[in-house]
Amino acid sequence: MQHTLRNRTRVSQAAVTFTIGVMIAAPSLADTRVYWQSEQGEDVSSIKISSSTSLVATGGYGGDASARIWNARTGALLDEYPGHETGVVSIDISPDETMLAVGYIRVDFYNAVAKTNVYDIKTHTLLYEFGGAYTSFSADGSRIVCAGGTFNRYVNVFELPSGNEIANFYTGDYIYDMAFSSDGNVVATCAGDSEVVLWDATTGTELRRLQADSGGFGTLALSDDGTKIAAGVTEQYADATIHMWDIETGIHIQSFPGHETGVVYSLDFAPSRFTLMSTGRDVPVGGEHSVRIWSIENGKQVAIYPFAHSSYGVKCADYAPSGQAAVLGLGNGTIIAAGGR
Repeated sequence: MQHTLRNRTRVSQAAVTFTIGVMIAAPSLADTRVYWQSEQGEDVSSIKISSSTSLVATGGYGGDASARIWNARTGALLDEYPGHETGVVSIDISPDETMLAVGYIRVDFYNAVAKTNVYDIKTHTLLYEFGGAYTSFSADGSRIVCAGGTFNRYVNVFELPSGNEIANFYTGDYIYDMAFSSDGNVVATCAGDSEVVLWDATTGTELRRLQADSGGFGTLALSDDGTKIAAGVTEQYADATIHMWDIETGIHIQSFPGHETGVVYSLDFAPSRFTLMSTGRDVPVGGEHSVRIWSIENGKQVAIYPFAHSSYGVKCADYAPSGQAAVLGLGNGTIIAAGGR
């Protein structure tokens, strides 16, 4: 299939001013620069940078609900995958960069469906269709997990490249977000309440429930070494404190209170495992948004960059594997790559 694509990249002084200081894990806001800025044209609901830092994948909610692949070094638009119904809620690139997983939701008057489409990046071919809208590849690319979305309460784990189902289990609750451990053995889910549940990815056995005094967990992140998990509140008017636990012991080890009475859109651990990045809204309605970098060791805020208007809120973010840069997806359709000098 041939595609004629228009390069939507633009870099301006306004963009540089807008993004300086967002992505570093250091107090100084003067040590970063903008690599590129592009426009998707719709709310950027999910974002992922590939393992070699050569590709960036984004998903849109609203508009044509497309998934897109960009050149991570230049911001050039490489390919588009339109038509994901109501909107894309999660996206991932396989470790070998051959497959793109797009989790999406279709909602109409009579029905609501949550699915994941997996595409061959080189040929644009649809390889698999799985149930569940929150999706992630394992670190070795041998498994993919698809879970939740709308009224879906199931976690589905599939073997690759066969596409055979390894596990399918019922969680008992709506799934607001899911995280997959790097070794492919543990799935974490949250259901919009005050608990995070850990599951055995092969048997579906419940391993542990992690609890906090905040409610409304709707976003999760697992550290690359599989030792820590963080959860953020996506429910309005709740205490938007971010919580972190030790996975092996289940002990609550840290709280990060910076988003105050707003919501947390996304979380990501730095590959160095020393910092955690959060994006969110800092008040209940409209107003200030921010990207914040936290010290995992002491819970202190290391860096902050505010976004003054709600339409510019950062809805999703992903660290590059080096930890020296990251990509941001904004509510106005802008994608930004920024990092240390």
